Amino acid sequence: MKICVLISDDVFFRPKALFRLLMKKGNNVCLVAEVRDGRENIKKEKHLSPLQLWGIRRILHLKLTVLVTKALARLLPLFFRSCLTNREVCAFFRVPWLRIKNVNDADFVRRLSSMRPDVVVSMQRQIFGTNILAVPKIACINCHPSKLPKYRGFWPILLAMINGDETIGVTVHMMTRKIDMGAIVAQREFATSPQFSLMDNYRLAYELYPEVICEALDLLKEKNITDFPCAPAGTPYCPGPTAAEMERFQARGLRML
Repeated sequence: MKICVLISDDVFFRPKALFRLLMKKGNNVCLVAEVRDGRENIKKEKHLSPLQLWGIRRILHLKLTVLVTKALARLLPLFFRSCLTNREVCAFFRVPWLRIKNVNDADFVRRLSSMRPDVVVSMQRQIFGTNILAVPKIACINCHPSKLPKYRGFWPILLAMINGDETIGVTVHMMTRKIDMGAIVAQREFATSPQFSLMDNYRLAYELYPEVICEALDLLKEKNITDFPCAPAGTPYCPGPTAAEMERFQARGLRML
């Protein structure tokens, strides 16, 4: 099975998840495309801004962490920096790496198509258009940090925390033009706690990502697309937390970091 991976340029969780995925499926991966986590082709929502969600102190903390991580990725020997960024992970496993701005860019879609992948794996936020969805022989699949069909959309872990959920899920699903509505291929979940911060829960979710993706890839070898269950029609879409929901978050003593 020939696999292409599209992944956000996050340095917090995705590089380690990619490392573990390539440990298991690296021989099948022909390209890793790192997608700038900007605003190109991301569904426009009327939810709170990053500044409203995180606050200036937390944003500065996160940005400083990013700068330090990228500096270390340039200074340390390859073995020690191999999990710091997606690029270093790919260098360690000798997998082709490419940085792109927009997953639907025509030149990128043509390049991807020329590789004739069986599966395109998404661990990023941009929405796939019709052209890229048609590229793989089997399917485009996405890893989403909730137990779909619950919490379709953005910030699912934050919403699960606000609602006091005792478990948080990770789902690999087929990608379609309807966001987070494709057939569900594989799912796992982990126990959470009010003492866990948002970043704690994301870390736990991303620890499951490689396992769920590998399970999904193995199932796609054995089954037809029609064998997997789809989310019920009319499943609500969650654009993100409102100001009132963030007040509940703070009132419960929950933490972002």
